[in-house]
Amino acid sequence: MKKVYYLFLCSMMLTLAACTPPAQQVMPPLTYSNQIAFHDSQKADLYWQTGSQVSSEAPPTQDYNDGIGGMIINSVVNNEMRSAHPGDFTYTYGKAQQAVFMTSLKNTLVEQHAFKDVELITDPKAAKPQDVLITVNFKETRVLGHEKNYQIILDTELTIKNGNKPPFKRTYLVESKDSSVFSTKSFKDQQTDVSQQLLNKVIAGMTQWYTQGH
Repeated sequence: MKKVYYLFLCSMMLTLAACTPPAQQVMPPLTYSNQIAFHDSQKADLYWQTGSQVSSEAPPTQDYNDGIGGMIINSVVNNEMRSAHPGDFTYTYGKAQQAVFMTSLKNTLVEQHAFKDVELITDPKAAKPQDVLITVNFKETRVLGHEKNYQIILDTELTIKNGNKPPFKRTYLVESKDSSVFSTKSFKDQQTDVSQQLLNKVIAGMTQWYTQGH
């Protein structure tokens, strides 16, 4: 009987919650509202590196009385769900978010004809010598605790290689807006905010690379 009651409570909690736990929700594709100021006749290969990831775990929820048999149930159910699905309670800016970022970057470059062609690659050695190799290295991604509303900080490096010329490098440290200004901002909103900032900076870096004679 107790097992059936527990399963009912789990089912009820999952039904009331979003289909995807907040910690696992991933931002939608990004958009670039400005016009890219360059058009290169070469093909570009996009490669991304994943560095260290500092995650944050959601704090335990408070116990409450079920109003039926006087049982304090919330922490029991919560602990069971944490044990079964720890990722549902761990906030990380990881490969899923980075994949959305890189896909959005590729689509933006393609839509605005910044290069002759743009391809995402998984191995930098696959880039041909005549292509432009663009690497975005997520050196460290950090998610702060719940008291900061899971604010995200990205430490990234952009590297552009074109033939035998010295590589063009820029480092960007961006963070989502402080939660004291946006107290209701969700984790997905934090992802979108910080990723949009990074997208703007990366495209600005590409523009600088092009204007300097690449």
